[in-house]
Amino acid sequence: MSVSVFDLKNPYHSAEIRGTAELVEDPERSLPKRLSRKYLGESPPPDPADIVRLIAGITPSKVNEFSA
Repeated sequence: MSVSVFDLKNPYHSAEIRGTAELVEDPERSLPKRLSRKYLGESPPPDPADIVRLIAGITPSKVNEFSA
């Protein structure tokens, strides 16, 4: 898996993480609850019961930074 992150103030500054990904089920839907409370200050709307939420975790093997 590869994830790239760009600085919105300076698009020539970025980081890339490469590694092995693992998908883990989130049956309690804890991640969207935490993120919604952190960034919006409220709980997210409920998901339909048949939706399966997964969390992608990455174990880095290489990290690259670019800055110009």
